[in-house]
Amino acid sequence: MGKVNISQVAAAAKVSKATVSYYLNGNYERMSPATRKKLDKIVAELEYVPSLGAQSLSRRSKSMTIGVILERTYIFSSSSMDFFMNMVKYIGRVIVDAGYKIVLIPDSESGSDNIVEYVLSMADLLDGFFIFNLQEDDVYIRALKKRKIPFVCFGYPYDETVNNFIATDQGKGIALGVDWAFSQGADDVVLTLYHASGVVSRQYYDGYKMAYAKAGREIDESLILKDIRPDSEDFRNAVVKIFDRGFVKMCFIIPYRQLITLLSIAEEYGKVQGKDFIVILLDYFPDSGNDQKYARIACPMEDLGTTGAKMLLEAIDRNDISTLTPKMFDPEFVKGESCYFGE
Repeated sequence: MGKVNISQVAAAAKVSKATVSYYLNGNYERMSPATRKKLDKIVAELEYVPSLGAQSLSRRSKSMTIGVILERTYIFSSSSMDFFMNMVKYIGRVIVDAGYKIVLIPDSESGSDNIVEYVLSMADLLDGFFIFNLQEDDVYIRALKKRKIPFVCFGYPYDETVNNFIATDQGKGIALGVDWAFSQGADDVVLTLYHASGVVSRQYYDGYKMAYAKAGREIDESLILKDIRPDSEDFRNAVVKIFDRGFVKMCFIIPYRQLITLLSIAEEYGKVQGKDFIVILLDYFPDSGNDQKYARIACPMEDLGTTGAKMLLEAIDRNDISTLTPKMFDPEFVKGESCYFGE
């Protein structure tokens, strides 16, 4: 006998395909004990092995697999994967305990047609999606909402119609950092924006503008380093240009990965930390190696990961994202002992 399908199981048991689907997915409350016992026997006799596609005939079916869409992410770049790799340990605590697996879907171009089509083609084989590194007017949000597929966004989507997100108020964190830098006597602040088109970068910039406006200062756009990967030569070149111009007291708000490069350039130019410049780290990652000497804007990674995972599991169980409540965490600004300007 060839491979048995769900229709043959239904015919042999004299029940509907929907009943077989409920049985295969553990929805036993939808059938009598006698029907469940009969299906136990038929499935065993026919040696039926459900395919992933058959299990997903209805959205009540579960493949126990979640897709993770990584926008503007280069999977072979450690810096590009940093945020997800640090977040997955906290997501995993929830979804693995619930019996789920993860499938990674990197998209270095953010919403390229072929990747979007690929994601939608997988929609019946996956129970839901996480979206990382949101872009403005995000194509994945639109596509998944249109198909009514459960998903949760990591990041603030700047769209009042999207309530299924978990995020940190990054703008507030940057504003706190810039305020503190000015209170320490900084003349200006350098800010790194990794993906200028991403919503996190927009939050950074909004917070930066708010702090400059509060201080009554004009923004020097050349001090905002846009679309520069943390581990790239572009960062070194951009910082060298800033040092070439000369400055009295400067603050740099940068990811931890850029710290060594910055300190190396400062040494070449004879600039002294604490005298000529101070540093505020975008400290997302508890295991980054930060020795806690530096002022830092700390991201509540554990809260984000566990809360986001629970949100998605709730959406999957209800097959509905409309009942989810968005959650925005405040970042923590921590003053570093070696980052005050001396006399």
